[in-house]
Parts: sequence; C-alpha cells; structure tokens
Amino acid sequence: MDKLTYNKLTESARIALDETTQEIADKILDKAYRNAVSKNTAEKEISLSDIIEAKEEILYKRTEITKQDSRRKRLSLMLSMSGALYAVFGIVFYLYQNKSFDTTKDLGLIIAAIGIMMSVVAFYYTQLISRKKIKVIEKDVQTERDYSEFEVVRRWQAIEKLGSELMRKEGISDNKSRSINFIIQFLSDSILDKDYSMYLRQVLMARNDVVHGGLKLSRFELENLTKKADLIIGELENKIKKH
Repeated sequence: MDKLTYNKLTESARIALDETTQEIADKILDKAYRNAVSKNTAEKEISLSDIIEAKEEILYKRTEITKQDSRRKRLSLMLSMSGALYAVFGIVFYLYQNKSFDTTKDLGLIIAAIGIMMSVVAFYYTQLISRKKIKVIEKDVQTERDYSEFEVVRRWQAIEKLGSELMRKEGISDNKSRSINFIIQFLSDSILDKDYSMYLRQVLMARNDVVHGGLKLSRFELENLTKKADLIIGELENKIKKH
C-alpha cells in the first residue's frame, strides 16, 4: 500500500479500511482452512499454497459467459417479437378490410394493438440493455481472466520469497538472495530434485510470458502450472521448517 496515500485518509476512513482489510483477511483464512481440510492437512498446517489458493478464490473469482444460453435467449426474444409483429399486422389488416370502424366493437382490437406495440418497444429496449450488459460482462471477464493468468505470477513471487529466505538461512549474502538468477541456480542445484527443477523453469517461463508477452493461458495450462508451482512452494516450505 502507498504510505503517502494511506496517510491522507481521515481517521474514520482509516478505521473503515482497516476493518475491511481484516474482514477480507478473515475470509481468506477461513477459505484456506477449508482448503486444507479438503486436503486432510488442516490438523497439521495451513500452507502458503492454501493461502494463495484461497486469496484467488476470494479476490479473483472467475466468471464465464455461456454463449449458448445467450443465443437461446436471443432466439426466444426474436420469436416473441415476430409473433407480436404478426399480431399487429393482423389487426391492422383486419381494420383495413372492415373499413367501417365501430368504436364499441373494435375498441378491444385497438387496445390489443397498443399492448402489442408496447411489447415490441420493450423488446427493443431489452435488447439494447442486454447488449450493453454483455459488453460490460465481457470486459469484466477479460479483467478476471487477466487476474487468473497472474496466478502464475503470484505463485512465482511466493517461490522467490521462499527461495530468498532459504538462501539467507544458508548464510548466502543478501545481494545474491535477492537476485532471481542466483535464486534459480540455488534452488536447482541445492534444493530441488530434477523434476522440481524442471517445474521451476516451466513456471518461470510462463511467468515471463505473462508479464512481458501478455500470454493467454488455457484453463488446462493454468491448472497445470499452478499445480506445479504449488508443489514447489510446498517443498520449499518443508525445507524452511527443517532449518
């Protein structure tokens, strides 16, 4: 958080923000605990990967637009509008054929025509609102998808942090423990086995592609990479506990 911006808050605003922060933290903790329960690890520990997973589920919920349902709704509305228009034309044609207009006899037809015209106007209004709403949802989905892809970035940040902590525990200088290249080399050579070292490089490559190349990951790729990152995070946490 930007301290300069935070210091501009009034006392009441600061209290409200702190309460909100605590409320979100409590929700994340509760979700992390439930995640740990589902993995049968809650009695022993709630890991960093549980917190990261909970944070993503609470703060970065993903939504999907079901295009098929959208098409069905549009088709249904189109059929309704077509029926209404046919009814209007039928009423107009009836009045045209019976040129003598009797208010008493034909008033019901006029009222029906007005009602149908109102339905047509309501249809067009609904379509206009729906299009605007779909555009807003699509924009939100794009934003949420960006957040989803940054799950890899957030996990890499956790790996970096844990790797740096391990290096300091091993007595390696602060300068080296803050260098990504040294962290990768240290983890690959001294901490992780061959498979985990390969996972490490895969996660790093994906992280770089997301940050620098705007990479869009499929759901399968995202789940695969986050699973590998979580394995690394769990391994590093275990190593830290042993020190």
